[in-house]
Amino acid sequence: MMEQSVVSNMYGEITDDFLYFEDASDEFRGGKGTVAPLWKFLYEEAKGLCVTALCWSTEYNDLFAVGLGSYGYDIEDRGGMLLFYTRKKHTYPEFIFNTDSGVMCVDIHKELSELVVMGMTDGCVAVYSLLEENKQPICKATCLSPGKHSGRVMQVKWKKDDFDGKHNFLSVSADGRVVSWTLREGGKYSFLKEYDAHFPMSVQCVRWNPFHSQVFISCGLDWMVKIWDERMKSPVFTFDLRAEVMDVAWAPYSSTVFAAVTADGKVHVFDLSVKKYEALCQQIVVSKKKRPVKIEFNPVDPIIIVGDDRGHVISLKLSPNLRKKPENEEDQELPNGPEEEIAKMERLLSQTGEID
Repeated sequence: MMEQSVVSNMYGEITDDFLYFEDASDEFRGGKGTVAPLWKFLYEEAKGLCVTALCWSTEYNDLFAVGLGSYGYDIEDRGGMLLFYTRKKHTYPEFIFNTDSGVMCVDIHKELSELVVMGMTDGCVAVYSLLEENKQPICKATCLSPGKHSGRVMQVKWKKDDFDGKHNFLSVSADGRVVSWTLREGGKYSFLKEYDAHFPMSVQCVRWNPFHSQVFISCGLDWMVKIWDERMKSPVFTFDLRAEVMDVAWAPYSSTVFAAVTADGKVHVFDLSVKKYEALCQQIVVSKKKRPVKIEFNPVDPIIIVGDDRGHVISLKLSPNLRKKPENEEDQELPNGPEEEIAKMERLLSQTGEID
């Protein structure tokens, strides 16, 4: 608490920007907006590593995890790190975990925020607890574990606990498989089932819409972001961002808002309910010597975080136009509960063609 107070006093201007700054010029931008830089997060020991994963805690909305490793397949696996930062003390991580293999993906449990699962460069998956003082995984799938991946683990995701109260998660790997795992007593794994999940092109990220269960978004090194309805054979929206798209994320407050980062250092923010095929914001946020690789929305506050290939993480505040609630013809705010967000996306889908 003392450290947080000292940091808050030292960087009071940034805190004030986070709390109070609103870009008044948004009123004259025709619906477009900007992002304003806030805190920068850098751990000296992580400088030689690439940010490979970002994940906010849903229980403590100021806390987020940073996975560090490497995307280079021709580079020797030099190990990695898992760091936890809080925006209340951005100068040093709250938790530091060193890993034998590079970290590729991370997910924090929604109800038990002390549990975090990660996927590694060597194909292993591991679960850590922030409550464990020895900084070792409480469970880990080794080379001898049934179902262990033979390629890099690109995504991990917690599922709902099963009927016996056991924790479950999914892992997606470059070996073309999706594997479902469950944690058993004593820290052992049970291999449940696997699915074919081969993508013929290089896909950087796939994410389901947080409101509409049949809509997902994907991005790749072909410069494209695509939005899909699982009931249709082809994408319902396609966006050419003119550079390799490294990551994409849905906003937690709107079914039609998403953001992407591209290799040329830009953040792109779209709201399909405002402009279907044009970004509301395209802004350079990373210098030419660095490349942004990951992006995440905060679950509550109007900020996003962006990680680059030098181990840095920056936070950015969204201007008012990038987080406006929809208005009706009388310029009154409409309710934006889950039902309205689903209906908003359905209206967009109905304008793109017939659903199979």
